[in-house]
Amino acid sequence: MRIKLSIPQPLRFFSDCVGRELCNAEGKTAVSVSYICTDSRETEPGDLFIAIKGAVSDGNAYVEEAIKKGAALIISERTDLKIPYITVSDGISALQNTARAYSSLIPHKTVAVTGSVGKTTVKEMLYSILSQCFRVHKTYENYNNEIGVPLTVLSMPKDTEILICEIGMDGFGQVEELSKLISPDIGIITCIGVAHIGKLGSRENIARAKAEILSGISPGGLAIFPADEPLLYMPWKKNIRYISASGKDADASIKDIILSPEGTEFKYFENGHEKRTFNIKEFGSHMAYLAAIAIYTSGMFGVGMNDAETGLSNFKTASMRQNIKTVNGITVIEDCYNASPESMRAALEVLSVVKKNSPDATAAALLGDMLELGYESPSMHRAIGAEAARSGVSKLFTFGPLSCDIAAGAEESGMKRENIFVNTDYLNPEKSAAQIKSTLKKGDILLVKASRFIHAENVIKLLE
Repeated sequence: MRIKLSIPQPLRFFSDCVGRELCNAEGKTAVSVSYICTDSRETEPGDLFIAIKGAVSDGNAYVEEAIKKGAALIISERTDLKIPYITVSDGISALQNTARAYSSLIPHKTVAVTGSVGKTTVKEMLYSILSQCFRVHKTYENYNNEIGVPLTVLSMPKDTEILICEIGMDGFGQVEELSKLISPDIGIITCIGVAHIGKLGSRENIARAKAEILSGISPGGLAIFPADEPLLYMPWKKNIRYISASGKDADASIKDIILSPEGTEFKYFENGHEKRTFNIKEFGSHMAYLAAIAIYTSGMFGVGMNDAETGLSNFKTASMRQNIKTVNGITVIEDCYNASPESMRAALEVLSVVKKNSPDATAAALLGDMLELGYESPSMHRAIGAEAARSGVSKLFTFGPLSCDIAAGAEESGMKRENIFVNTDYLNPEKSAAQIKSTLKKGDILLVKASRFIHAENVIKLLE
């Protein structure tokens, strides 16, 4: 990735950031860098190239390519370069230290969002609301890891007032590392699900890993946790606020949720007092809860209910998340970005809501593998199949080897075998597309949901 610094920095700045000597820079100390690049293929004249060692490739092997393309400064493991360079043992640490120092040059507040499900949606909702009153910068797409977060920081415009960073994880220590990097004024956990349970072993461990966000909260800062999650209830922590999706007493809560084909209506409360009834265009009770998180967080910055309502009306779901479109006469709910048991259930709820608008339509679902569920994977896939049967899915298409258990769970829960279509080969989307084309007709509704690795969107493309 190649990002622009809104405040160009001299070469010496980068050596100070990483605490290493600036070498071979005689007569060039006045040179400034405006772009940082971590991909040699994107390097342009005058850039700083930082060599990142990843699981697939090692940026140190591409230093010469970056030099040929005109890089002005190299940060890598190399010690023998003919242009200005800084030698480090770890390019990722160098990138993070640079981001930490650069962040201090721009006065701003920071919000960090993590959670098993919903973090991107909350990030985007927050952006829509806070942008009504502030200059806001946010994580690009899903750049939420140890490389993406510092790049997000470094790409801040110099007039940024609020930075919203999404933080992902798949193990212990990652949330702590990134929270300490950005020192959030507000740290949010949307929920604790079972994504990554295959690596972490239990929901208790997932909760511990997510709660690492507390380690970096700035002095005087606050955390926002789900009130309905016992694993995150920490009454001894005075800097935590709680938001309830079930209407229970909390710092904020939602009640009287009404789902319709036009969207979702809910009443929003703070400290037991009703503040406003909101109507959002998104479908599902889970969307009402995520909106409540965004409303409450925005209120911490002084944003009122009117601006919150306007911001939510401007909100658009991110790519491949609950995107509803018509494909050859079939209403397709494209939700292919990722999948966990929690998000699968939410997607099935969306399907049932959309179906209300077309009572004569067939409600169908193509459900694919959910990954990283460990030894509980078969039972969790079967439970989703059972949920699909109970929620009124008339035709079920499964996609991927693990999703056989979805089919089994649906049949065990009463769905007729002739209404279940199995495709164990996710590399053969043509088979699923053919099954759908031969089964559904114009006016029917199809939910498409699977983990990102399965690329279920390829089935949709073949329907077009």
